[in-house]
Amino acid sequence: MADLVSEIGVSPRGIAVALDGSVVARSLWATTEVTEGAVVEVVTAAAGG
Repeated sequence: MADLVSEIGVSPRGIAVALDGSVVARSLWATTEVTEGAVVEVVTAAAGG
């Protein structure tokens, strides 16, 4: 998963990543494998009002 986050060009600060509907802890990104057909959601934090 860490490679995927890097590939899409998103800064890892201020984001959360879910794999098939479950949030994956940042500490597990390096060891979490994304298989073909998996659903990955990347959510970014945004400041403002």
